[in-house]
Amino acid sequence: MVNFLMVTDYDTRQKPSEVRWHGNIGYITIDGTLWGEVEWSKTRKAWCIQDAQGRCLSHTDHIHASEADKEAAIALAKAMIRDGRMPDPRTALQIRARREKGLNREQNLGQVRRSLDWLGF
Repeated sequence: MVNFLMVTDYDTRQKPSEVRWHGNIGYITIDGTLWGEVEWSKTRKAWCIQDAQGRCLSHTDHIHASEADKEAAIALAKAMIRDGRMPDPRTALQIRARREKGLNREQNLGQVRRSLDWLGF
């Protein structure tokens, strides 16, 4: 009898994560795979927590720019990964693809409408 060990998304979410900083952006990885980012937004003056595709999930307005607050933003992002509020990297990619497809559809409809207007319809 062969037993297969199936690693689930939940199991991966519970693994230790690593944060690497490049400037004001902290890249959060699990097993070398990018899961999310924490970035200081100068315009919002808040930490932005993003999924693996760079989509903002939460602006933490109550956190201000200091070293301790950077750690609080990281802790929140890691909690979002663990509890499922942060989509896994594959799901984040699918969400982005659907969003871009929807945008392309809207752009195409806009072009069709402009063409119909130009033709007098």
